[in-house]
Amino acid sequence: MNLHLHGASSQIIFVSYKKKISCKSSFLKPRHSIFFLRQREMDALDTVVDPLRDFAKDSVRLVKRCHKPDRNEFSKVAFRTAIGFVVMGFVGFFVKLIFIPINNIIVGSA
Repeated sequence: MNLHLHGASSQIIFVSYKKKISCKSSFLKPRHSIFFLRQREMDALDTVVDPLRDFAKDSVRLVKRCHKPDRNEFSKVAFRTAIGFVVMGFVGFFVKLIFIPINNIIVGSA
């Protein structure tokens, strides 16, 4: 018989594997397979729900801290984004410009 104390509420969980559990108190007598399966299902559910709950709390905290940008801040962000697009376009163009002759040399020799 394994006795586990679980969580802050100190729930008592009995786990039995083909062993008889004898308790003098009727309060502590478990319903063997039903109790164990329900507790296992709840533990499995908690492993899924807890990360989702934490994600929701973090998301709410993020949304509360966010603010709508004013015109000046928005124009700065938009201008920097446009410059990034232009730079990445030029990098892609020059990479393609360099690799076209190299590709022709490789394919042309075959």
